[in-house]
Amino acid sequence: MSSATPLLLFQTAQDIVTGGTAWSNPGNALAEDSATAQSGPVGLIVSDPSTNTLRLRDSVIDSPPPEGFTLLGVEVEVRGRWTGNSSGTRSVLVAAHVGGVVRQDLGSGSLPLNLNNSFFKGGPTDTMGLSEADALNPAFGFQIIGTSTSTNMFGNSLLIDVVRWRFYWETAGGSGQAGRSRTRTRGALTRGVQA
Repeated sequence: MSSATPLLLFQTAQDIVTGGTAWSNPGNALAEDSATAQSGPVGLIVSDPSTNTLRLRDSVIDSPPPEGFTLLGVEVEVRGRWTGNSSGTRSVLVAAHVGGVVRQDLGSGSLPLNLNNSFFKGGPTDTMGLSEADALNPAFGFQIIGTSTSTNMFGNSLLIDVVRWRFYWETAGGSGQAGRSRTRTRGALTRGVQA
């Protein structure tokens, strides 16, 4: 039997310059609230078709699984919306990374115009090429890039409310229950994991 963490928040968000339009207030993508990380306009007639990379990392796992757990899957939620012109297509590219090195491209997801909604990538049986140590590593995270083919003079801006994640696991005995090992500190579990 497997268990899953609750949806977890990240502590750090960065605008990584990758040749697209910049993000304002990237830290607003760290909590589900009324504040959003907002990209500059993309899909303009004479401007960038994509945003810079918005990279999130440094998650806190309050109740990690016990030592010797098996990672079964990883899931990420991206919540937000687009603004601007309705022509063309808009997508959000998602990748899992450890320390900024992409481990797996997860493809794209869709967010609506002018109304917050979510999409999920990964799941209970998709490890995204990650190990148990990666899942507990503070340098683990996700990165997103928004793209638009609007070609309208107003283009589109991507507003990200929050990016959250969870992982699915089981113990060697298959119970998925951490028991008294839940009291172990995250620091003890991640000791020696970071490079």
